[in-house]
Amino acid sequence: MKISKHFFLITLLCILFSCSNDDDDNMPMGDPNNASGSVAAKVDGVSWSSDFIDQALWAASQLQIKAEKNDGSLIQISILGIDSTGTYLVGGGNINIGAYNDANGVALSTNILSPEGTVNVATLNSSGAMGTFEFTVTDGAGIEVELSQGTFDISF
Repeated sequence: MKISKHFFLITLLCILFSCSNDDDDNMPMGDPNNASGSVAAKVDGVSWSSDFIDQALWAASQLQIKAEKNDGSLIQISILGIDSTGTYLVGGGNINIGAYNDANGVALSTNILSPEGTVNVATLNSSGAMGTFEFTVTDGAGIEVELSQGTFDISF
């Protein structure tokens, strides 16, 4: 009984003293359910523009953007290890991912077999992100879709 009381007390003290009120200004948190803005691109040469932003956040060195149209098609961008503006590679074996789902639910993404594409993040701060992108997505069975002249302007 004495051991469990000590264990409980030590655990409680560790929890209390490990918590901090420090906010990491370099890692702003976005509310993915409160995002707004726009994403647009040419999808195999046809103009595509989002009707709403389903998710957008910058947290723990990750930038996540998911934009959808009312027809169910979507564009998603996931950049890992992002702490500042710059150009990030997607596809070709890079850890960053670009994805596109068409209105029929066919899911395509960048992967090790797809050519390298880019996401250029021109603005990144606690309020949002802005930039451009272009990449080719595949389904792994030979279907390829090119996303070009892509832009995003997102508020977190």
